[in-house]
Amino acid sequence: MRFDAELAGLAPGRPQHCLPPRSTANVVAARGNTLLFREGRMVYANETNGGCSALGDDPHLTLVTESFGTGLCSGSFTKVVDLQSQGMIRGACVLGEFTPYRRP
Repeated sequence: MRFDAELAGLAPGRPQHCLPPRSTANVVAARGNTLLFREGRMVYANETNGGCSALGDDPHLTLVTESFGTGLCSGSFTKVVDLQSQGMIRGACVLGEFTPYRRP
């Protein structure tokens, strides 16, 4: 499972409100309400309010985020978009806190 492999050997840090400024993090795995974002060697886990769980099921789905000013933060609204059906929205959720995972 890609989700488990992304977190293997990593230790969680203190949750933070936002990803670093000018972050280029990408969603690399999803399970249930949890999304994993990768930024270089760092992985951030984000527990959403639900509605984006379809993201983990289909490689043709992508996460579209709307962030203003400070970047991607807790409370940011996101949509799951189907790239094969001309942008059909398959879900939506609000992001929670970002928990960084790094090598101990």
